[in-house]
Amino acid sequence: MRRKLWRNKKLVMLAAVFSCAAALTACGKKNADYDIDGGNADGGSVQSKYDIPESCDVTFDSGSTGLKKIQLTDADITVPETGAMYVAPVKMKETDPESRKELVDTLFDADKGVYVYYDMEHMDKLSKEDIQAYIDLYEVQKKADPSHASNYDSDIDRMNRLLQTTSKQREKAGDYSADEYMGMVGDLEYRLSFPQEGEADTLFRIKEDLLQYRPMDGATGVITSSAEEYYTSMSEEYGELSDINECSLSIDEARQMAEEFLDKIGGSEAVLQSESDLCWLYRNDGESDQELPVVVDGYSFEYIRSVEDQPVSDVAVWTADNLRQANGFVNVPIEKYTIQVDANGVIEALWNSYLEADGSPQAVELLSFDEMLKKANESIAAYYTKYPTAYKQIAFNDITLSYYLKQKEDGSGFEYVPAWILAEYEDPEDPELPEQVVILDARDGSAIDLMSLAEAVGGISSATE
Repeated sequence: MRRKLWRNKKLVMLAAVFSCAAALTACGKKNADYDIDGGNADGGSVQSKYDIPESCDVTFDSGSTGLKKIQLTDADITVPETGAMYVAPVKMKETDPESRKELVDTLFDADKGVYVYYDMEHMDKLSKEDIQAYIDLYEVQKKADPSHASNYDSDIDRMNRLLQTTSKQREKAGDYSADEYMGMVGDLEYRLSFPQEGEADTLFRIKEDLLQYRPMDGATGVITSSAEEYYTSMSEEYGELSDINECSLSIDEARQMAEEFLDKIGGSEAVLQSESDLCWLYRNDGESDQELPVVVDGYSFEYIRSVEDQPVSDVAVWTADNLRQANGFVNVPIEKYTIQVDANGVIEALWNSYLEADGSPQAVELLSFDEMLKKANESIAAYYTKYPTAYKQIAFNDITLSYYLKQKEDGSGFEYVPAWILAEYEDPEDPELPEQVVILDARDGSAIDLMSLAEAVGGISSATE
């Protein structure tokens, strides 16, 4: 099962409860009401320094939003366990051929050859050995699914005709203007796919189809997932999970491999967010009633960018009601890394890392919690006035102090700043996709303009992309 390693909320031990009312007038409208639990005074912590309570129940001014009510109720405020918060300047990474070559040379055994990778969408560019690999895969699938033998025979005949007529050899990497490459790592062949237009993730994985890499009698296909993902969304579709991890590596050995890989791809500023067993989910796409097992072999690790060892927020803003677009999506990509390891090492990695450091993090002062609420009383209403919601009222049920990306005032770059994330979740016990979210700069209480930020980082895309 997944093991959370960082998002620990403070325990309430000797909390002193009190209530206070502040008569604030914002935009000439109603007062804001505060009902706050005082919490612990653990010296040296951010929570103590800025008088952050354990819980809060706040009603903000609705201003000219037309909303009936804007309320925040959270019985367990999330605060990082640290004594200081920082601002970390960052800039967009270069994605030119030179940077691609550098990563390719880092990951592949370049002396064994690096080639442009083509899939079935580019059949006219497939080499003889890649065509043969498809034929071999179809033969395996045909054996497992005889009910569709004629379909597989058709695919095999088509690829055999192509094999007999082509003279193509693998295309060398050349000027590194392509999006996908393949090469050797030890005795295994891998592929590396850079983000194409409308995409954000880089993919590194074994080139061989997973069913050929880890065959199973009776299977026509297989996918991998973390154990957490299996239990969350796949347990009903696939068989019962094995309670034995077949990997010859310990989780500590696998984690070390994952972190060595992380350093290679420039993720040294990331911290471990979760770790889990790696599941192999086999299927038969034919008419077979055979129940295939879910094999556990290896480990899955998730990392996220950090500021001074504190993770940045991974809140998903694209689901926020007031940012939804009829013909597209508004998103601020989260810099995360998923790395899968088995006895052969890293077999798959997927990551989004589009920023790099542009200076050293600097410690900054924050508003006290009470001062932040006073500023929020104005900035939240202003934000919803600029970006209206279809909701009649807002009921935030989670507030978290973390880090979030913000565009610099002069537009010269970006910075991760201490930020209060106010979110409304359908189920606060399972905070995944918020229905409402407002992010406040913890230094001054101003709302971060998520629409402008998404545009600046290329996070606005059409529904067809």
